[in-house]
Amino acid sequence: MGAKQVSSKSPPSKAMPVLTTDIAIIGAGVGGCIAAIALHQALGENCTITLIEKSDQAKTPQHETHQTPVKAGENLPPAAERILKKLGLYRRFISANQQGHMAQASMGMQSYWGNDQRQIVDNLSNPDGFGWQLNRSAFEKFLNECATEQGVKIHWSTTVCESIRHEEYWKCQLQTGEDRINLNAKFIIDASGRRASFARQQGAKRQALDRQVAYWATIANNTENQLSTIVTCPYGWWYSAALPNQQRVVALHTFSDLVPKNLRKNVYDFLMLARAIPQIAPLISTSVNYHGVTAANTCRMSQVAGSHWAAIGDAAVAFDPLSSQGMFNAMATAMQLSDLIKASDILNTESLPQRENQEKSIEHAYEKQIDSIWRHYLGHWQHYYQQEKRWLDQTYWRERNSFA
Repeated sequence: MGAKQVSSKSPPSKAMPVLTTDIAIIGAGVGGCIAAIALHQALGENCTITLIEKSDQAKTPQHETHQTPVKAGENLPPAAERILKKLGLYRRFISANQQGHMAQASMGMQSYWGNDQRQIVDNLSNPDGFGWQLNRSAFEKFLNECATEQGVKIHWSTTVCESIRHEEYWKCQLQTGEDRINLNAKFIIDASGRRASFARQQGAKRQALDRQVAYWATIANNTENQLSTIVTCPYGWWYSAALPNQQRVVALHTFSDLVPKNLRKNVYDFLMLARAIPQIAPLISTSVNYHGVTAANTCRMSQVAGSHWAAIGDAAVAFDPLSSQGMFNAMATAMQLSDLIKASDILNTESLPQRENQEKSIEHAYEKQIDSIWRHYLGHWQHYYQQEKRWLDQTYWRERNSFA
């Protein structure tokens, strides 16, 4: 699939400050930081890596580990330990979490799916050990610090507003506050999550398979049972999991037209629905921080790599939260792309024809890897939803089973 190399009318103005880097990574979340650290370790000190993050660093203070998580997505599956160990981060992760403010062990899941009988799946027999329930913001802060200590520069409150491929570099305009900066980068990685901001600039389109959203809240955790809980209902399914700092996440996964219109902002409607579910009601406390609604559908981009750029994590393929694989997918695709970049030696190639061949090789290999991940995920996704047969006359489950 050909790349759309021009996404602005003209190159950035020469009057602006110019920042030159080998690799620019858009998004300083889990995937972006893992990619930055992996590439630094693979390519060495002479490779310059820059992270571009739209959020404000002031909103993620040094001691956020004691605060309520404000980002959806908290499950780090056992297999993620392999990546942390490969990058030399695991011992530091354990050390930084000595007081348990960043993560706590995930004991397993109690599921009410397909019938009213509780089914328990624990992690005792998993060869990778326990997974983790995270304070997502604290974990990202930890990775930010690991990246900067390895020489990676993070530009906060910054977005890419224009981009054009010119000879050896992507030439971009960055917006940071009221200022603009020119950025020259040999390779760009889109780690911007479901926004897929750079991939969209190159003409890639989001291909959604469904319209699921999640309404979610964090509450005080007053229960001794630390197992996560999944329970289905006629209009979707509920999820809850214990988090660090005596917190708990509670989320409803459904279609927006199946619930009250004001549920997006109305915590009372959310709590009323939650308390109507027998397995969720005992978990609800009086201390509630309601976050509203977020996207929770299955989708992918029509193009995940092009001329000296590639997308990772949710910017390439976004999974249903039921899979509990979103964060791991961001980490795994970051590692896969890093390996391809290292193997190609594309950053050190001066010959334009040779560089173009290397770029096509990366694009083809990475697209093939993402296609394989996508097919594997779809098989499991469709199979699991088809196990619930009790409400096939209801809109949510009728649409879910239509994927058979």
